[in-house]
Amino acid sequence: MKRDSAWRDALVAAIALIVVLAIPYLYRSPAFEDFVIRLSAMALFATSLNLLVGNTGMVSFGHGMFYGLGAYAFALTMQMTNLSLPVAALLAVLITTLAALCVGAICVRLKEIYFAFLTLAFQMLLHSVIILWTPLTGGDQVPSSTSARTAPG
Repeated sequence: MKRDSAWRDALVAAIALIVVLAIPYLYRSPAFEDFVIRLSAMALFATSLNLLVGNTGMVSFGHGMFYGLGAYAFALTMQMTNLSLPVAALLAVLITTLAALCVGAICVRLKEIYFAFLTLAFQMLLHSVIILWTPLTGGDQVPSSTSARTAPG
Protein backbone atom coordinates (compact mmCIF):
# COMPACT_ATOMS: atom_id res chain seq x y z
CA MET A 1 0.00 0.00 0.00
CA LYS A 2 2.77 2.44 0.94
CA ARG A 3 4.72 1.51 -2.19
CA ASP A 4 1.75 2.36 -4.46
CA SER A 5 1.38 5.73 -2.72
CA ALA A 6 5.05 6.53 -3.29
CA TRP A 7 4.79 5.68 -6.99
CA ARG A 8 1.65 7.79 -7.33
CA ASP A 9 3.35 10.73 -5.61
CA ALA A 10 6.40 10.38 -7.85
CA LEU A 11 4.19 10.29 -10.95
CA VAL A 12 2.29 13.42 -9.86
CA ALA A 13 5.60 15.20 -9.16
CA ALA A 14 6.99 14.20 -12.58
CA ILE A 15 3.85 15.44 -14.36
CA ALA A 16 3.96 18.72 -12.43
CA LEU A 17 7.63 19.17 -13.35
CA ILE A 18 6.91 18.55 -17.03
CA VAL A 19 4.05 21.08 -16.95
CA VAL A 20 6.20 23.72 -15.23
CA LEU A 21 9.04 23.18 -17.72
CA ALA A 22 6.63 23.38 -20.68
CA ILE A 23 5.01 26.68 -19.60
CA PRO A 24 7.61 28.99 -21.21
CA TYR A 25 7.15 27.21 -24.54
CA LEU A 26 3.36 27.23 -24.44
CA TYR A 27 2.66 30.67 -23.01
CA ARG A 28 5.06 33.55 -23.62
CA SER A 29 4.51 36.11 -20.89
CA PRO A 30 7.35 37.54 -18.79
CA ALA A 31 4.98 38.26 -15.91
CA PHE A 32 3.63 34.71 -15.91
CA GLU A 33 7.11 33.21 -16.17
CA ASP A 34 8.22 35.36 -13.23
CA PHE A 35 5.19 34.13 -11.28
CA VAL A 36 6.03 30.49 -12.04
CA ILE A 37 9.66 31.00 -10.98
CA ARG A 38 8.61 32.58 -7.68
CA LEU A 39 5.97 29.90 -7.14
CA SER A 40 8.53 27.16 -7.79
CA ALA A 41 10.99 28.72 -5.33
CA MET A 42 8.33 28.94 -2.64
CA ALA A 43 7.20 25.37 -3.36
CA LEU A 44 10.78 24.14 -2.96
CA PHE A 45 11.07 26.03 0.33
CA ALA A 46 7.76 24.61 1.60
CA THR A 47 8.74 21.09 0.57
CA SER A 48 12.06 21.30 2.38
CA LEU A 49 10.37 22.68 5.49
CA ASN A 50 7.82 19.86 5.33
CA LEU A 51 10.66 17.35 5.09
CA LEU A 52 12.30 18.81 8.19
CA VAL A 53 9.25 19.36 10.37
CA GLY A 54 6.95 16.68 8.99
CA ASN A 55 9.35 13.77 8.80
CA THR A 56 11.74 14.49 11.65
CA GLY A 57 9.47 16.46 13.95
CA MET A 58 12.23 19.03 14.54
CA VAL A 59 10.98 22.60 14.71
CA SER A 60 13.49 24.95 13.10
CA PHE A 61 13.20 28.71 13.30
CA GLY A 62 16.32 29.07 11.19
CA HIS A 63 15.10 27.28 8.09
CA GLY A 64 14.78 30.54 6.17
CA MET A 65 18.46 31.24 6.83
CA PHE A 66 19.53 28.75 4.19
CA TYR A 67 16.96 30.04 1.72
CA GLY A 68 18.22 33.59 2.22
CA LEU A 69 21.88 32.59 2.20
CA GLY A 70 21.42 30.81 -1.12
CA ALA A 71 19.68 33.85 -2.60
CA TYR A 72 22.36 36.23 -1.33
CA ALA A 73 25.20 33.95 -2.48
CA PHE A 74 23.69 33.70 -5.96
CA ALA A 75 22.95 37.42 -6.27
CA LEU A 76 26.37 38.50 -5.02
CA THR A 77 28.12 35.96 -7.25
CA MET A 78 26.24 37.23 -10.30
CA GLN A 79 26.87 40.85 -9.34
CA MET A 80 30.58 40.59 -8.52
CA THR A 81 31.85 38.01 -11.02
CA ASN A 82 31.51 37.18 -14.68
CA LEU A 83 30.41 33.60 -14.02
CA SER A 84 27.60 32.06 -16.02
CA LEU A 85 24.20 31.55 -14.46
CA PRO A 86 24.52 27.76 -13.92
CA VAL A 87 27.98 28.14 -12.37
CA ALA A 88 26.75 30.90 -10.04
CA ALA A 89 23.77 28.75 -9.05
CA LEU A 90 26.05 25.79 -8.33
CA LEU A 91 28.37 28.01 -6.30
CA ALA A 92 25.39 29.31 -4.28
CA VAL A 93 24.31 25.73 -3.59
CA LEU A 94 27.84 24.83 -2.47
CA ILE A 95 28.08 27.85 -0.16
CA THR A 96 24.69 27.08 1.35
CA THR A 97 25.61 23.40 1.74
CA LEU A 98 28.81 24.32 3.55
CA ALA A 99 26.89 26.63 5.89
CA ALA A 100 24.28 23.92 6.48
CA LEU A 101 26.97 21.40 7.37
CA CYS A 102 28.55 23.81 9.86
CA VAL A 103 25.25 24.81 11.47
CA GLY A 104 23.91 21.27 11.35
CA ALA A 105 26.97 19.82 13.05
CA ILE A 106 26.22 22.03 16.03
CA CYS A 107 22.42 22.02 16.07
CA VAL A 108 21.62 18.38 15.36
CA ARG A 109 22.97 17.32 18.76
CA LEU A 110 20.26 19.31 20.50
CA LYS A 111 16.66 18.35 21.17
CA GLU A 112 13.31 20.12 21.29
CA ILE A 113 13.37 23.77 22.31
CA TYR A 114 17.17 24.01 22.36
CA PHE A 115 17.34 23.02 18.70
CA ALA A 116 14.68 25.57 17.78
CA PHE A 117 16.34 28.41 19.66
CA LEU A 118 19.83 27.68 18.38
CA THR A 119 18.59 27.64 14.79
CA LEU A 120 16.91 30.98 15.48
CA ALA A 121 20.20 32.31 16.87
CA PHE A 122 22.08 31.28 13.73
CA GLN A 123 19.42 32.91 11.57
CA MET A 124 19.72 36.15 13.51
CA LEU A 125 23.51 35.95 13.24
CA LEU A 126 23.30 35.64 9.45
CA HIS A 127 20.80 38.51 9.32
CA SER A 128 23.18 40.71 11.31
CA VAL A 129 26.10 39.81 9.07
CA ILE A 130 24.08 40.67 5.95
CA ILE A 131 22.98 44.00 7.40
CA LEU A 132 26.34 45.04 8.87
CA TRP A 133 28.76 43.81 6.19
CA THR A 134 27.95 46.72 3.90
CA PRO A 135 31.07 46.56 1.69
CA LEU A 136 30.01 43.09 0.54
CA THR A 137 26.23 42.98 0.80
CA GLY A 138 25.26 46.63 0.68
CA GLY A 139 23.56 46.24 4.04
CA ASP A 140 20.05 47.58 4.17
CA GLN A 141 20.67 50.22 1.53
CA VAL A 142 17.77 50.92 -0.78
CA PRO A 143 18.68 50.51 -4.46
CA SER A 144 19.07 53.83 -6.25
CA SER A 145 16.18 53.08 -8.62
CA THR A 146 13.69 52.99 -5.74
CA SER A 147 15.18 55.80 -3.71
CA ALA A 148 13.17 58.44 -5.57
CA ARG A 149 10.86 58.67 -2.58
CA THR A 150 12.02 61.44 -0.35
CA ALA A 151 11.12 62.36 3.17
CA PRO A 152 8.53 65.10 3.49
CA GLY A 153 9.79 68.47 4.50
